[in-house]
Parts: sequence; structure tokens; C-alpha cells
Amino acid sequence: MSETTEMMFYIIDDEREVAETVRDGLELGLKCECFLFSSVDECLVQLDKKLPQIILSDVHMPTGSGLRIIEELKNRKVQVPTIFITGVMDKTPKEENVIMIRKPVNFKNLISLIQKELR
Repeated sequence: MSETTEMMFYIIDDEREVAETVRDGLELGLKCECFLFSSVDECLVQLDKKLPQIILSDVHMPTGSGLRIIEELKNRKVQVPTIFITGVMDKTPKEENVIMIRKPVNFKNLISLIQKELR
């Protein structure tokens, strides 16, 4: 991966097939590398080593709410734009750099959102 030309995203979703679909759509639409995690805890290990340009996360997972990543980023005093992809829009965080979109994902819209966030 070339550090100057390729973007790196983290995708958190307990449903492997969903995470792979999002990864495949993003890798086709953007020049990026995506890393998949099944829980926030799993992602935090990598987050402490290297920050991505974007985090995409499910909200409702058996291991806990994906919304926890917002607090973990604050605790680490880092800002990473975060997009929550969820089937249920019951909790909408009021944080900067946080976007909520509903499943199923429209990749054209998702790519536009990401490009806007990275400007």
C-alpha cells in the first residue's frame, strides 16, 4: 500500500458478509484498503497502532453498541470521521464527524459521503 495515494478504512460489523460487502463496494469505488473487525474491542487494538481515514461501523452488535467507538476516540484524543451503517435509526449521536446511514447501503451515496468527509 502506498501511504501517499491509498486511503485506509476500518469497518466494524459482527456480520462478516455485511462487512465484506461494504469493503468490496468501497474498494471498487475508491482507491482504499479496508480492514474488517467484528467488534469495537477488536478494532481498538489496531486503532492504537494506526489511525484510519474513516471508520464505518454497525450500531447493534452482540458484543455491544458500535456507538462506543465515539467515546473511545474521545478517550484517545483523536478525531476520525465515523459513519454508522445501521438498520435501526434509534440513536443518533450529536457528535461532529459522525454520520448515520440506513441499511441497505447505497454505495454511490456512501462514496459521496466519504469523499465529502475527507475534503
